[in-house]
Amino acid sequence: MLVTRKLRLILIFSRRFLVPACFFTAMFCLLSLRFGTKNMQTLVFVLKILTSVMIGYTVPQYRKNEFYFFYNFQMTPLVMLITGLFLEFILFAILMSYCF
Repeated sequence: MLVTRKLRLILIFSRRFLVPACFFTAMFCLLSLRFGTKNMQTLVFVLKILTSVMIGYTVPQYRKNEFYFFYNFQMTPLVMLITGLFLEFILFAILMSYCF
């Protein structure tokens, strides 16, 4: 019973968060590697911030159901941005370690 619940949580988390997050992180990796000039750095930075806000907004939506860490946590846009930047930094580091 406990294993089934944990597997269900992992499937929900990976389907709704990790797949789009990995897609956007890979897209930013490719953009920054391909267009690493000063002209594209601003666009990549803006897209990265928007994706971080999206990631930070996606995770706490499950706070009352599965993710008890966020249960009594007031989510403001700044906290969503910080959460998204932190999670995206981890995904970016993992992806870059596999690329090189």
